[in-house]
Amino acid sequence: MRTKSMWILFFCAVLAAPAAAQFYKYTDSQGNVRFTDDLNQVPEAQRSGATPYEAVESRPDASPIPERPEDNEKRAEDAAGQQAALEQARQALEEKKKQLEAEYKALMEKRAALEAEKGKRKTRTQALEYNKAVMNLNDDIAAYEGRRKAFDAEVEAYNERLKEDMKKRLEKMEASPTPAP
Repeated sequence: MRTKSMWILFFCAVLAAPAAAQFYKYTDSQGNVRFTDDLNQVPEAQRSGATPYEAVESRPDASPIPERPEDNEKRAEDAAGQQAALEQARQALEEKKKQLEAEYKALMEKRAALEAEKGKRKTRTQALEYNKAVMNLNDDIAAYEGRRKAFDAEVEAYNERLKEDMKKRLEKMEASPTPAP
């Protein structure tokens, strides 16, 4: 009895095994891809081109929207406009930097002149004029420092814009399809 139940179990397992079916993939006269498990259903003219199909092809979740030439042109214009704006901002920052460097140089020359006069005052009036000149220089230096900090903030903002632009470019490059060899 035990042997008989073992044979029954064996035959059930063999019969339950998945059947190997072959599918054929072909393209009909309208250009549609078709699948069938019966080679006789493939039109006679297409049978030579029918291929056994075993692999599972996955489809993307959403079909990509075909790009129009106008879209590409607009993107190119936008990118060129952004590049031009970044270049213009860079040039403006370079000009401000030159002005700040010239102002700093003038302030340091004023300071050196005041340092040279430091020990030469003889009267009280000369001492008051010297102290007034030092106070004016300190005010000028404080104003310069304010402009320098504003310039540094502009440079930081420019660098952030540049980083964002580079990030967008990299994302765009990664998203674009690789040309076939």
